[in-house]
Amino acid sequence: MITSPLYAAVSVTSLYILYKPRKHQTIDEGMIAYKGRHKVYRAKQYIPSKPARWGLKVWLRCDSLTGFCHQFDLYLGREQYRGVAVGQAVVEKLTAGLENKNFHIFYESFFTSVSLAKSLLSQKIFTCGTIVRNRKGFPADLKNVPNMIQGDFLIRYDYTFTRCLDDQSFLCNLTATLWMESKLVAVLSIAASPLDRSTNASRRLKDGTVISVSRLESVGLYQQYFRGVDIFDQLRSKYPVGRPSKKWWKYVLHFLINTAIINAYIIMKKSLPSLPKKKYRQLDYRIALAQQLIGKFRTPVKATSRKIVHPTLRSTSFRKYQ
Repeated sequence: MITSPLYAAVSVTSLYILYKPRKHQTIDEGMIAYKGRHKVYRAKQYIPSKPARWGLKVWLRCDSLTGFCHQFDLYLGREQYRGVAVGQAVVEKLTAGLENKNFHIFYESFFTSVSLAKSLLSQKIFTCGTIVRNRKGFPADLKNVPNMIQGDFLIRYDYTFTRCLDDQSFLCNLTATLWMESKLVAVLSIAASPLDRSTNASRRLKDGTVISVSRLESVGLYQQYFRGVDIFDQLRSKYPVGRPSKKWWKYVLHFLINTAIINAYIIMKKSLPSLPKKKYRQLDYRIALAQQLIGKFRTPVKATSRKIVHPTLRSTSFRKYQ
C-alpha cells in the first residue's frame, strides 16, 4: 500500500474538495505505462485492450461528462481485498463519501453484480452497468433466449426496494434488460424506470443508410454516461508528463502530477465566465501553467558565436617520428 503524503493528498483531499461531484459518475480501470519491475509480483498488469498494454493498473472514479478524476486507487494484487470480490470491493471503496446523496454510478461488467447493486442501493447510491449473463442472481430465463432482431428487448424487474429522493419514498426497480444491437447487451440498472424509452440510437448500415434503433432508458443512460474515465484517459494521453526511468514510483508520481494538471484545467474551464481564447485547449493551459511556474527565474540568453580555440602542438611531439 502506498502511504506517500503526496499520494494521499491528491487521491483523497484535493480531488474531492476542489470540485463538487456531480450526479453522474463513472468507475473503470486505467493504466500507468510501465515495463520495469515491482516489488509486488501481481502489481504489473498486461491488458491487450488498453493503449498502454503493460503497466500499473489504477481504478478511477471520474465525472461522467467532464472526465474530472475524483478518486483513484492503485491495484497491488488480489491480496489487498482479503477474500472479497475485487469488483465489489473497488466500487465500495471508490464510492466512500457518496452515501445518502442519490448519486448515479456507471460501470462495466467486471464490477456489476446483483449483490453490489443491492448493497449500494441501501446507501442511496443508484447504479447502472452491463453484466455477464451467467453472473449469480441474474434472471435464469434471460440466460438462454431465442433469436432477436436489432432493437428487440426483454425485461425482468423486481419491486422489492424503496427509493428515496427529495424526502419522498417510492418503489425502486431493480431491472435486468436484454437489448439487441449488433449483439446482445445485458444491463442491470437501478437508475432508470424499466419501461421508459430514451431517444432512439442512430446506426449506419454497410450500404451507408442510417436507421433508428429503439432502446430503453437504462441502455440510453449507460451509453451516455459511461465515458467519464475514457475522457480522462484521453486528456491524460495527449500530453504525458515525466521521463523514462527504471523506478516504478516515478511513474506513479508522473501520474499524480498529470492528474492534478488535468483536473485544474477542467476546473478553470468550468469556473471562469470567459476564457482567454474562444477555443481554449489543454495545450494552451499547459503552456500558461509552465510560464507561471517558471516566472522570472530564468531570463533568455542571447546566442553568441563562440570562437573555437585549438590547442597548439608541441614541436617535440613529432621528433620521434623523424
